[in-house]
Amino acid sequence: MNWYNLVFYHIFKRYYKDNKYKNDIPWLTATGIISVPTFFLLTSVFAIIYYLFVESNVPQIGSTFTIFGLAFTVINYLWFTYNKRYLSIYEHYKTSATNNRRTEILSWLYIILGFASLPLVALLIR
Repeated sequence: MNWYNLVFYHIFKRYYKDNKYKNDIPWLTATGIISVPTFFLLTSVFAIIYYLFVESNVPQIGSTFTIFGLAFTVINYLWFTYNKRYLSIYEHYKTSATNNRRTEILSWLYIILGFASLPLVALLIR
C-alpha cells in the first residue's frame, strides 16, 4: 500500500498547498482522482483476462460496473479519511526520501494510464 499512499500524496499535495487551499476539499478531490483510474485499471485487467481465458468477447458492463465503481470509491474515501489519515500520509511523505520529481512523475503517469486504460483495452479487444 506504500505506492498507493505515495500516489495519493502527490495528488493531495497539489490541492492541499500546506493548508492554504480555498474553495476545495483536497482529500475528497485526491480520493476521487486516485479511485477512478485505479478502478479503470482493475476493470481493464479483468476485461483482458476475461477476453483471453473465458470468452473471446468483451464482458457486458452494466449496473454492476457502476455499483462496484461506487463501492471502490467509497472504500478509498474511508481508507484515506478515517482518523484524518490523509494528514499522516502528507506529513510522512513531505519529509520522505521518496518525495522527489521522479516519483511525482510516475504517480501522475499512473493516473493518466489509469484513465486511458479502459478506452485502450476497448479499442484493442474490439
